Amino acid sequence: MPKKNFYKLSDEKKNSITKAAIEAFREHNYQDISINKLIEKMGISTGSFYLYFNDKKDLYFYILSLFLEDIRRETGIEHKKIDITDLENNLKGSEVLQKFEHDPLHKAIFIDNFNNAPPNIKRDWDFEKLIGENYLDLYDYSMFENPAIRDEYRENKELLMAMFISIKSVVEQFVPFAKNHDEYIRLFSICHNIIHDGITRPVSKDR
Repeated sequence: MPKKNFYKLSDEKKNSITKAAIEAFREHNYQDISINKLIEKMGISTGSFYLYFNDKKDLYFYILSLFLEDIRRETGIEHKKIDITDLENNLKGSEVLQKFEHDPLHKAIFIDNFNNAPPNIKRDWDFEKLIGENYLDLYDYSMFENPAIRDEYRENKELLMAMFISIKSVVEQFVPFAKNHDEYIRLFSICHNIIHDGITRPVSKDR
């Protein structure tokens, strides 16, 4: 995320840099645009860039976070959460996420650009941002309200939700979605079902 120096800028300057970065990532995949090109787009010097951001990934995650905050606001307004404990929702995106696919800018960056990003960027996003920065409140935990679920699972529901979130990044390391869609879906489904069934399996009476 941006350094303190970025937030000290005027709103006009922050907005100018942010809009230029959004436009850059809309036009180019993460791995296809250099810092020099970003700096040119944003109209700042190399020194200023590193005063505001640690690196290109830092800037990229900041832009993605802006869209994530839009999703957070939407879930608050509609009182809906993102359900990824359901296999189809986890693969295709819940109702909340699907709504944003109709917004061209959101789709271009948060969906299309991110889907084409290198596996390590997707992994770091999941672990550093979605899990590491408390975005876990975006998700639907109603599955854990089932009285048949063991207390220890219910008490650690955030950890188990993080496991659902991380499936995409883990499978991507073995079979990139872009290279073999069908195999990716097959492995994703296996991982999801193992976690889901392990949580929801009735507790044996002799335990």
